[in-house]
Amino acid sequence: MNKKQTIIITALTLVIFALALLVGTRLWVRIDLTKNKTYTISPASRNLSREIPSELRITYFVSDKLRETYPFPGEIEDILREYAAYSRGKIRVSVKDPNKTGMLSVVEGLGIPGQQIQVVERNQATIALVYTGILIEYLDNSDVIPVASNTGTLEYDLTSRIRALVTETERSIGIVIGDPARSLENDYRFLQSALETAGFRIRVLSPEYELPDDLPALFVLGGAEGLSDMALYRIDRYIRLGGKALFAVDSMITEPSAGLAIREAGPSPLLNMLEVYGVAINRTLVLDSSSNIVQFQTP
Repeated sequence: MNKKQTIIITALTLVIFALALLVGTRLWVRIDLTKNKTYTISPASRNLSREIPSELRITYFVSDKLRETYPFPGEIEDILREYAAYSRGKIRVSVKDPNKTGMLSVVEGLGIPGQQIQVVERNQATIALVYTGILIEYLDNSDVIPVASNTGTLEYDLTSRIRALVTETERSIGIVIGDPARSLENDYRFLQSALETAGFRIRVLSPEYELPDDLPALFVLGGAEGLSDMALYRIDRYIRLGGKALFAVDSMITEPSAGLAIREAGPSPLLNMLEVYGVAINRTLVLDSSSNIVQFQTP
C-alpha cells in the first residue's frame, strides 16, 4: 500500500466516523429486556422535546449508601437517562450524592427529606441518613419530587411536572366532600398527602357555589346522601363543559355510632346521576373472602 492509498483510507475512515457520530445524535436505540418494559418510557414522554423550547435540567439527588443497598436508585437513573436520550439534547440529567458534593443544606432546602436506613458493613449494623429526590429546572421555574422511590409512577410524575413547568400551568385538583361532617384533613388525610406529594395544589370546593370552569380535574368524595340537587347540577355542568371528574361513592352506609351497622343509602340523587352517565352501583355488599375477620379495638 503506497502513501496515497494510506491517505485516502485514513480520510475515508475519518469521514465514516464523523457520519456515525452524526447519525448517533439522531438515532438512538435502547433494548429493554424486562418483562413489563419497566425502563421504556411512553411515546408521550419520548416526544417531550417537541414541547420544550429551551434546555431543561433534571438533577437526581441520591446517596451512594442507598445505591449500594437497594436497586431502585439505579432503575430511576435508567429512566432519567431514557428521557435525556430521547430529548435530542433538550433534557440534561445529572446524578449527585448530597453528602459527597456538600449540598445537604441545598437538598433539604428544596424539601427533599433524609431517610434513615440500616446499613450492614463489616458485620456491624449502622443507621445511615440517605436521600433520593429529583429536582426539575426550566428557565427560572423549578419543581421537586421529594421522595423518588417508586418507578411505577415515576414517568407520570416526571412528564406531568415537565409539561407544567414548560407551559407555566398550575397542577391543581378540586375536591368536593359530599358529607358535611367530614373534612379533608381528618377523613382523607392519606389522599391529601398523596396529592400534595405528587405536586398538586388541592382546592376544597363547596358544592353550594359554582365550580370553576378552568379546573383541570374534580374529585367527588362521598355524597350518596349528602349532595343536593343543586350541587349535582353544578357538578354535572362542569362535566358537560369538558371537565374531568372522579367519583368515590358508596351505595351502602356504615354507621359508626350504631355499632357499625350497615344500611342502604336512602334516596340518592348522586347515584341516580351516575346511572345517567352509565354507571350503576348496586346497593349490595361485596365480601372479600380473604378478609372475613376485621380486627379493631374498642374501650
